[in-house]
Amino acid sequence: MATFFDYLTWRGDILFSERPFNEVDNLIFSEMAYLDFGQVTAESGTTLYAAYEAYQKLEEPTDYNVNNPVALFIAAANSKRFYNVTAERFVNILDKERQIQFCAVTFRLPDGTLYVAFRGTDSTIVGWREDFNLSYMDETPAQGEAVKYLEDVIRNTEGLVRVGGHSKGGNLAVYAAAFCAPELRDRIVAVYSNDGPGFTKANIEREGFKEMLPKLLHYIPEASIVGTLFSHEKDSIIIKSDGKNGADQHFAEKWQIERDHLVRGEKQTKVSSVLDDTVDKWMNGLSLEERKTLVDTIFDTLEGLDAETMAELTRNKWTAIPGFIKGLAGQEADVRKTVMDTVVKLAKSGKKVLMKEE
Repeated sequence: MATFFDYLTWRGDILFSERPFNEVDNLIFSEMAYLDFGQVTAESGTTLYAAYEAYQKLEEPTDYNVNNPVALFIAAANSKRFYNVTAERFVNILDKERQIQFCAVTFRLPDGTLYVAFRGTDSTIVGWREDFNLSYMDETPAQGEAVKYLEDVIRNTEGLVRVGGHSKGGNLAVYAAAFCAPELRDRIVAVYSNDGPGFTKANIEREGFKEMLPKLLHYIPEASIVGTLFSHEKDSIIIKSDGKNGADQHFAEKWQIERDHLVRGEKQTKVSSVLDDTVDKWMNGLSLEERKTLVDTIFDTLEGLDAETMAELTRNKWTAIPGFIKGLAGQEADVRKTVMDTVVKLAKSGKKVLMKEE
């Protein structure tokens, strides 16, 4: 089936003035947030085509381990629809001590509207740790930065605003839109979460979250894993993907597209539903302190290994796995017990869900 690359081939010559912004454009902007715009743009803004020309001259472009956005960026920058879209206000924060991986960029369309794009998780261990922190924190450092970033954009620009992102970027988009200053929310016309994880129950019960629900569009592929995590207050829009499994379907470049929309699926796969129910039951059976202990133990151990990214761990798995096991064994007895208890609860939750399915 067609993907957003086909969309750019077939409809890339159609200007925004001829056909308005659509959900495929949303997906393209959210995926381009993975690009290191700091290498090719000025803070005041640079058109995508000018950024492409700058990219061509780079001696050492960024090496992307996952979610490589370069091919999409080049195709979009060379299309009539996107070439004069401006990329501005690029921010990139990676701080191990603060446990934060945060990146955002704002796209200004020819009609003056804005798309504020938040990047999803990169391959760093810090980034993955922050994802898991969502399980027990009402506000992660990246979520706090997302609110500040969106408020700064709205206060210092004009025009209607769309907010979106892929994976964790979708979570940040929803959080920022829901919990930015109330007087700024009227400028926001839509919020796009592309297979983004959900929130703690405390967050979905807050007034700002409820206010933003009518503007929220949450897309998940049929075999979604990431987009079903944690709590969601609104039904998801299920779409088709060419990916072979849940992990593969998470990559937006495989989402099926027809003309100017994402192809709808009928329902989640059984595996996705079972995993969703299992994780929900497991999480509901853990206290916030148990969740924190589990996350801290796993990632403190990972950070003790000689690696900065998950890709490095995968490449060196034959040394990383024994090192990880040894690191867990070296934890205090009460910590080891908490970790084992939570794993046992996960197994029991899965068994109950599977028995119910049967």
